[in-house]
Amino acid sequence: MFRTESNIQNIILNSEKEPFLSLRKTFALVESDGWDEARLYWLVNQNLLTHQKSNVHDVYRSVDAHGLRFIKNPVQLYKTKTVCSRQDCPTRERSIVHADIPLE
Repeated sequence: MFRTESNIQNIILNSEKEPFLSLRKTFALVESDGWDEARLYWLVNQNLLTHQKSNVHDVYRSVDAHGLRFIKNPVQLYKTKTVCSRQDCPTRERSIVHADIPLE
């Protein structure tokens, strides 16, 4: 979106507020050092890389919660709940959250 949508690019490049400052730094890291460095920077900068019982980090939700929420309409958020019918499913109920951001 940043590369193809000029309105979003202008917002991110011209704002002196968070999360846009962090997004600019993240995008610069993607260009200079690659996606792995950029992801690590984002997780550390947003205080999402903490010691927990499990080592699972959801990069999509961190970007969504800390970045895209400032530029999208809440009507574009969708939550889907699924229930596995098998008794041996490790996670019987799952909630999936996604966003639909149309490019006009």
